[in-house]
Amino acid sequence: RTALRPMNPPAILPTKTPQKTQNPKIRRIDGSNKENFPAADASPPSLAEELMVVREKLERQRADKETTEKLLRQRMQFLDSQMKEVLRRGELQKEVEMEVDRLYRLREIKLACVKITPIRSLREREVEKQKQNQQ
Repeated sequence: RTALRPMNPPAILPTKTPQKTQNPKIRRIDGSNKENFPAADASPPSLAEELMVVREKLERQRADKETTEKLLRQRMQFLDSQMKEVLRRGELQKEVEMEVDRLYRLREIKLACVKITPIRSLREREVEKQKQNQQ
């Protein structure tokens, strides 16, 4: 299918003009933008400046390592607490299942006892015979 077209097209068709692309300027926004450093000067940096840059980089990496380790410790504590909760729930569920099983068996035993007629002892039978004879 083709797109809809107007009934009366314009006499002069608009031409597309190519847009000029501008070179984006890279600038440093804050300390978290570690990748975009301004271009180096034409003069070579001194050893002290290089040492300072390396020390700053190491300090940043050390801080990042500490924050990462702190975050990992927090996550590990959370996962440990969740694992303990899951294990506790599992034990509780096992106990409940055993209790339900006991209750079910107890109910079956009671029903079985009701169905069985009680066996009268010999003494009870003799007492009953004596009562019948007396009447």
